[in-house]
Amino acid sequence: MGECRLTSHGAAGRVVVWGYSAGSVTNVPLGLTNVVAVAGGLDQALALRNDGTVVAWGTDSGWGETHVPPGLSNVVAISAGWLFNMALRDDGTVVTWGTPETIPPPGLTNVVAISAGGHQFCLALRADKTVVAWGWNGSGQTNVPPDLTNVVAVAGGLDHSVALRGDGTVVAWGTNDFFDNLGIPSGLSNVVAISAGWSDTYALRSDGTVVGWGFDARVPAGLSNVVMTAAGWDAGQEFLKSDGTVVYGSPGLSKVVTVARGHFFGIAVVVPVEPAHAVAIMPEVPSWGTGHFSVSTRTRFGRVYSLQYKNALESDDWMSLPLRSGNGGSQTLRDDGARAPQRFYRLLQW
Repeated sequence: MGECRLTSHGAAGRVVVWGYSAGSVTNVPLGLTNVVAVAGGLDQALALRNDGTVVAWGTDSGWGETHVPPGLSNVVAISAGWLFNMALRDDGTVVTWGTPETIPPPGLTNVVAISAGGHQFCLALRADKTVVAWGWNGSGQTNVPPDLTNVVAVAGGLDHSVALRGDGTVVAWGTNDFFDNLGIPSGLSNVVAISAGWSDTYALRSDGTVVGWGFDARVPAGLSNVVMTAAGWDAGQEFLKSDGTVVYGSPGLSKVVTVARGHFFGIAVVVPVEPAHAVAIMPEVPSWGTGHFSVSTRTRFGRVYSLQYKNALESDDWMSLPLRSGNGGSQTLRDDGARAPQRFYRLLQW
């Protein structure tokens, strides 16, 4: 088959912010590098560095949103909402700062993914694929459906909550004030990632297309090759494509590996090299067979994975196979069309 290059969109990079400069949120702190994830809140922004520490900047409304708790370390995921922030530590515990409604419930452990909602509520996905919600509940957004199981990702909107199940279907609850924001399109399936904002919700499908619903959902005609969606608190949105460009993002922006949306601003992590040559994932042993190639790797909840190939080493044209959602376990990605004399592969994670 040829070379199997297994790489990840996990490179540490610099932060770029564009849009409305409320609280100087577009003034990225000097020297902020080695960033692996970003989050946008009301008028504050967060960056997670590759050493597990968090940096916050922008407006502090009096609730301390820009004051990262002293000693916060070993962070693996971040999320920002209205007037508060969330951090997930590698021991499965959650730390919040900002408005007091968002303090985690006692004994919350084994968390593998988080999402900060708009009006001071929080979502946490546990390792057993169940969801815990807390905070302000004026619209029922923390009333998790009692039969909700097999969840692999969560997303908090302004006053509504969304969950992605392992079978590629979507569940939503909370307010329906914004023109059917809970009205999941009939027949929606093969979903690998979700995002929720002020009055819109997005589902990324395994073929790289996006489905949006709600009052302010905007999906450009013909949009394809998407690997990440980001909905904001201003009814804005960003779509990251597999080539490292962003639809609706800052003009000319490229080499992007992750993107987020806040309140009238967008935020991205940019790496200095072509994104696919970032950090290697440690996969299980690849398998070659007659007419097929496959590789298995451990996956994380809320992440998206893609196996890509090209037929010549000197070519820049990578072909993407269907996207897969992380489920906390091992996923096998397979090319059933591996009939060329030689193919070169890479495995990517967003």
